[in-house]
Amino acid sequence: MGNNKEQELQIKMPEGLSPVFSNAARVLHSDDEFSLHFAQTIPGTNRAEAKAIVSLTPSHAKRLLKAIEREIQDFKSKFGEIELPEEPGSKEKPAYVG
Repeated sequence: MGNNKEQELQIKMPEGLSPVFSNAARVLHSDDEFSLHFAQTIPGTNRAEAKAIVSLTPSHAKRLLKAIEREIQDFKSKFGEIELPEEPGSKEKPAYVG
């Protein structure tokens, strides 16, 4: 029978895979998937260039949300609160609202 122990997934990173920078994102959904559209805003304009689209099943989207929440808590414990320009009391003005 199957082993119920959770094993760490070994991910093979292809040679030459480059990171993608995104400073704007849109999240959409249908009845069977969530779609994350990552973009990079173009300074001095009201435009952005799409960089990647990632589609997830609803259960994987929920797992991603939990993983990001854990990482944010870890980040905050090491570096302090993350301020968003659009939140009350912030000194920054948002360049966009993602």
